[in-house]
Amino acid sequence: MSEEVRGSIVNSEHSENAILGAIMMESQFLPVLQGQGLKRDMFTSAFRRMIYDCMIDLQKKGSEFDLSIVADMMRRRHPDMTVDEESRIDSCVDACLGPSMAIQYLYEIKETYKKTMLGGVLKNGAKILTRDPDKTSEEIVSSIRMGLDSIVSEEAKTMTRDEIKEKIMAGVNTAKESGSIGLISRWLPIQRKLAGYRYGKVTIIAARPKCGKTTFVCNECEYSARSLGVPTGIISVEMKEDELWTKIAAARAEVDTNKLDNGEASHDEVLAFEQALDEVMKLPITIVDSVDTIEGVCSTMRMMAVEGVRRVAIDYLQLLSPSTSTKGKSRQQEVAYWSGMITNTAKQTDLQTLLVSQLSRTSVHEKEKPQLHHLRDSGAIEQDAGAVIFISEDSDNPSFAMDRKVVVDVAANRFGPAGECSMIFCPYIQKFRSTEFDGPQKSEAKDRRF
Repeated sequence: MSEEVRGSIVNSEHSENAILGAIMMESQFLPVLQGQGLKRDMFTSAFRRMIYDCMIDLQKKGSEFDLSIVADMMRRRHPDMTVDEESRIDSCVDACLGPSMAIQYLYEIKETYKKTMLGGVLKNGAKILTRDPDKTSEEIVSSIRMGLDSIVSEEAKTMTRDEIKEKIMAGVNTAKESGSIGLISRWLPIQRKLAGYRYGKVTIIAARPKCGKTTFVCNECEYSARSLGVPTGIISVEMKEDELWTKIAAARAEVDTNKLDNGEASHDEVLAFEQALDEVMKLPITIVDSVDTIEGVCSTMRMMAVEGVRRVAIDYLQLLSPSTSTKGKSRQQEVAYWSGMITNTAKQTDLQTLLVSQLSRTSVHEKEKPQLHHLRDSGAIEQDAGAVIFISEDSDNPSFAMDRKVVVDVAANRFGPAGECSMIFCPYIQKFRSTEFDGPQKSEAKDRRF
């Protein structure tokens, strides 16, 4: 057995143990995982299938359960169970890094399950070649194709042309009513170019340091949660949760965060900030600041999608930590892998994704308008994205100005026009403003836009 195959089996066993442990830690995750495709056959050992059977039976009875309840049920059903097998039940919980990782574990065992099924299809094709020499090549290909189709159908049902047409026209009619094919941007000039941030696609927000990347995505996320009622998630690798809530609330109250930090804010400003903080923390916004690997980010995206989140912002790509999945890769290969994983996860979960990215140091030294080749560490970032937005300072405006003009450039857009617009970045109140009148979108209140 090759080291690669042996490693795949070991990883599968760990993921299977971990997903059973996650369910025993939080039994309510069982129906969630079933809805995402978890099946008994995905467990590769008879012993783990027996544990899963116990949990299924407890679920049918409407019973809550945990490690001790499952272990007692296993002992009653299998009185000949050895001490070593009993310890294997405990090891399931030990293998789990927490219930929040359950979706990632499921993704991993589904991948192994599909590869096992694929191996079976290919082996069957090889057997047909040797056992049935009279079969034509077309018959053999047809048999293999049927097997492959069965694997694909495990994940998704093929849409008919009528269903595809219905989906397309639903999008067209939605756009006609709301003025947008996707999530409406807070700022009208950007909305005109993007026609909305599209579900299942990644939009890159890139800039040099201190140009407002995080503020930009916080403004968009607050808008989608407040004015559009869209459940929104923020995965922050750079800032802590309380710092992000401060940004969002300060923008809402238009209170200078520098004054808050220095204790110079007036009594009225503190009250306004506290009221805004109460308001924004009631919005459907989920902030996670505890993950820093691509596995953690993608797992969190999947969990958020299961919980109803439709938009997620990730801040930021180049701060992710290396993991075993990128061991031995160059920095460019590593970042390309991360970008591809986030793009694939956005597609699988249908999440509208804002991905913050740094620009290369050469762009700072050159002091020129950001270009696509300035995306730091990998050209794959731009290739994976549905759109790329650069934020850069206006050359005629000093960087130390309290409110300064910036250029927001839709540099790449797969679905529409590119181009620049001028905006005002107000770093102390954590807000971007458009330099042109932001009229309301259809069906929106006028005072809901910056």
